[in-house]
Amino acid sequence: MSSKSILLPILTIAVLGAPACTTAGYRPQSERSAAGYSETRTGEASWSVEYVGASADSRETVERYMLRRAAEITLENGYDWFLPVRQDVTEQNEIVVEAPPPPRVSSAEAVWRPRWRRRSMFGWSDWDPRGPAPHANAAEPEAQQSRVVNQFAATADFTMGRGEAPAHAFDARAISARPPS
Repeated sequence: MSSKSILLPILTIAVLGAPACTTAGYRPQSERSAAGYSETRTGEASWSVEYVGASADSRETVERYMLRRAAEITLENGYDWFLPVRQDVTEQNEIVVEAPPPPRVSSAEAVWRPRWRRRSMFGWSDWDPRGPAPHANAAEPEAQQSRVVNQFAATADFTMGRGEAPAHAFDARAISARPPS
């Protein structure tokens, strides 16, 4: 079974059955942010659309935004439906490790200072003329925390047409009539 035949029903369900959410994420790409949509005309009635999601966007949201942009382009060019020729969703994972800050050390601490070891009849002992380091008796720092950040990007090459739509084609008016979610 090809990935195209599996992906089309999933995308249809995601677009038509998705509940409405915030619309703050649907936007064009800008110089300040890679998140958003971009498109390229590849022929008279064909385009390529990409939507790169922010780290908070789910895979389904990114796919819906990509299809929404494809529907907008279809209607802007006077067509009724669009048919994805090639679709792809990529995922980028980043592991973020948050560690506690290192203990603060005064400028006097950061400089070398003498320490002596001496042997007595009771064994070896250390002698520090200024006493123990201030952080020697400090509580153990908190354990490191890590989290995984996922970022999705959906891409589709599609052709547009007028009149009755072929099988697996999307009705551009039905998709654009729904609020971006």
